[in-house]
Amino acid sequence: MIETQTIHCPKCGCTDIHITEKGYSIKKGLLGYVTIGAIGTLFGLHGNKKVICVCLKCNHTFSPSEGYNYVPTVISTSTVEIEVSNPIVEQKTPNIKTTPPKVTQIVKCSCGALNSIYNKQCFSCDKSINLSTMETIKNPVDSITLCPCGTKNESSYKYCITCGIKIDYSTLDLCTGKVQYNTQTCPACGKETPTKSRKVKHCAHCGIELY
Repeated sequence: MIETQTIHCPKCGCTDIHITEKGYSIKKGLLGYVTIGAIGTLFGLHGNKKVICVCLKCNHTFSPSEGYNYVPTVISTSTVEIEVSNPIVEQKTPNIKTTPPKVTQIVKCSCGALNSIYNKQCFSCDKSINLSTMETIKNPVDSITLCPCGTKNESSYKYCITCGIKIDYSTLDLCTGKVQYNTQTCPACGKETPTKSRKVKHCAHCGIELY
């Protein structure tokens, strides 16, 4: 199998080529006539059998060897991969402080302790809260419990903050009033309890001695 080559125009690269033979050259004939006289006109026949190529697109004239040796200009089309970082923008959620729901109803346990209706167990005796059987008090007022040692404790305290005994709500009466203390985190149970002072010596929720 013979591999054929295609002639390209060396100027524009077009393959639509007209191939012909060169005829009498008037320029060469006139040059010969001026140089040596009438015989010089024969110089116009020099190369009259030479094959020439004419591009039908740009009319450029060239020899077949130039058309065969045409090397097209290669434009590099390699794709350069550019890594574009697309960082994930972390959306910070606003720091919204949620406050616990305001208790408008409390439940009185059989032991006498007052519990929020949101409690599942009584904070004092650990009995399960049953809203259907326990007494419900609407719009409760602030109340305190007077320990036998004489200390006033909030109605949500499980232990007396002074003597550390467990408060027996079944034998003690609730009185109207309110006590206020600065609070600290108990190192044992992790709950907020009145800060240790000359009067406050025990955690109100676990009874441990504060230090």
